[in-house]
Amino acid sequence: MFFKKRTPMPTKAQMLSARPLRNPLIAWEASETGALLRAPIDNRGIWGRLRRIFRLRDERLIELDAIGAFVWERLDGQTTVDGLIVRLCKQYRLDRKEAEASLFAFLKMLSDRNYAALFVKKR
Repeated sequence: MFFKKRTPMPTKAQMLSARPLRNPLIAWEASETGALLRAPIDNRGIWGRLRRIFRLRDERLIELDAIGAFVWERLDGQTTVDGLIVRLCKQYRLDRKEAEASLFAFLKMLSDRNYAALFVKKR
């Protein structure tokens, strides 16, 4: 049997020095309450044909609250995760542990949906 080689999990230090980057295919605009993301939907196959027949949107709309928009604006590939945590703590008066947990969960969700990527330095 052949097994796929597993990529080792990054350490906490590597995660804190990672640089998150927005997916350039996702358009976004600021709103009164936060930000509105427009993610394109794949129109291939049966779902694409149904989408065209029923004239459904070719994009998924995602609304972010003020804190989500604050983070989204700073996903530029230059700012580190640690830098984002520090900014969140200052801007929203959060303690570091709370900001860290919330940010990691938000970045994981964005990464799982291919809305953003984390660039982690190898060991």
